[in-house]
Amino acid sequence: MENPSNLLLKLSRSLFVDTAEKENFIQAVSQPQPFNPAILWLQPKPTENPFTVEFPVSWQPDFVDRLALESKPGKHSLHQTGHYYCLDFSSIFAAST
Repeated sequence: MENPSNLLLKLSRSLFVDTAEKENFIQAVSQPQPFNPAILWLQPKPTENPFTVEFPVSWQPDFVDRLALESKPGKHSLHQTGHYYCLDFSSIFAAST
């Protein structure tokens, strides 16, 4: 890992007392993990989903699919015809609370 900025170090010290938590926070900010794309179905789901769908999390609504990392839902013809809306999975979490 590259040396974190002084501002990031200062922020981590203000948020966490535990050294391991500080280090985990710094790593998460400086080396973020990829998140699965998601689609929100606006029309009924097709009988055969054109994407590889990940197993849903417990709080995930039925009208949302979390897709495999390599999925490109914005390039599919169903997207062009308004069958679903592409969004970041964190938006699903924010809306579900």
